[in-house]
Amino acid sequence: MVKKMEYSLQDLLRVRELRKDNAQLELVKAHEALKIAERVVEESKKALYEYQQWRPGEEKRLYDKIMQKQVTIEKVDDVKDAIKQLYEKETELAQKIQEAEKKVLEAIAFVETKQKALAQANKDVDKLLEHKKTEIKAYQKEEERVADSELDEFKPRKG
Repeated sequence: MVKKMEYSLQDLLRVRELRKDNAQLELVKAHEALKIAERVVEESKKALYEYQQWRPGEEKRLYDKIMQKQVTIEKVDDVKDAIKQLYEKETELAQKIQEAEKKVLEAIAFVETKQKALAQANKDVDKLLEHKKTEIKAYQKEEERVADSELDEFKPRKG
């Protein structure tokens, strides 16, 4: 009866394979976070572009409300404040783009970190698999040696 070999580091191999699987999942999550961050940049840029297209018309509309009319200084100041707020909003939107781009860079760095972690996990598993192959070969050689020595016992002796 051939007995099956039990790999001496099987538990460690199982742990390393679980870590590798976890590293793969973490990398997928990091890629998803990167895609989301890139989408936020695109949406922010679109929002700024649309605002920049809308703002001059709104500014003109505000000025037109007071032009060619008798208005109080207070009303002129209100229009100036409204226009100032329009420019502040544009600046805010531009800052959101910068913040979103910073998050993209952070997400890229996070992806790179997770890629390195996965590469290390793969390396760790590969080392153990190589060790397992070596151990199996050594086990098989020993089995062959034992089988050969048992055959030698059954050979008729000359003499």
